[in-house]
Amino acid sequence: MTEKIKKSDQTKAKLLESMWKLILEGDKVISVKTITTKAGTAYGSFYRYYKNLDQVHKELIQYRASLLVEFAVAELVKIESPLLRFYVGYYFAIGMFQQENATQWLSKHPNFMNATWSEITEATAQAFLQESLESDDVPEFTQKNLDHYVRIRRYVFWTYQQIIRELSEGKPLQEIYLEFIDAVNLLDLPRDLHHQLANEAVRIASDFTFEN
Repeated sequence: MTEKIKKSDQTKAKLLESMWKLILEGDKVISVKTITTKAGTAYGSFYRYYKNLDQVHKELIQYRASLLVEFAVAELVKIESPLLRFYVGYYFAIGMFQQENATQWLSKHPNFMNATWSEITEATAQAFLQESLESDDVPEFTQKNLDHYVRIRRYVFWTYQQIIRELSEGKPLQEIYLEFIDAVNLLDLPRDLHHQLANEAVRIASDFTFEN
């Protein structure tokens, strides 16, 4: 029984990985046939795990985002300041899918991306802010700033569609991040401090490469 479950998991992982390869290759036709052919599995195997293509699109976005978040969190904990981790974390979140074909694919599935970004990043971001507050990491950051973030964050997720469009058009990630941060003062901090943290985040994050 365990062996059957393991084989089942492997087949499902193959389907997801094959779909991701097709996307990165810029394949314009993503279908059950192209996915199963790429995976080297039977056509019918797809329907053992998914009802339709929408379901696999959603799961692939969740899967890829979770892998990238694992990488990001592992790097973020190396940064001493929890508040700076928050700023760098947003840079990572924006850069997660910067490969051209991936951004074009994501732009066709905005609802899945918004839901995934919210579910995966929200808890981590709030944990960093809570730690900053409790440790008095940056004296200017208070409960009022945290409350501001909690109020506005659900609106911020919808700006991700514009970010995806700009990434797909080839606009530099650093430029997009700084424009986004400048337009949306997520924590309602004093402008000078806000810009200082954003620029430091770019300096730190620009050393990292997002791998597909």
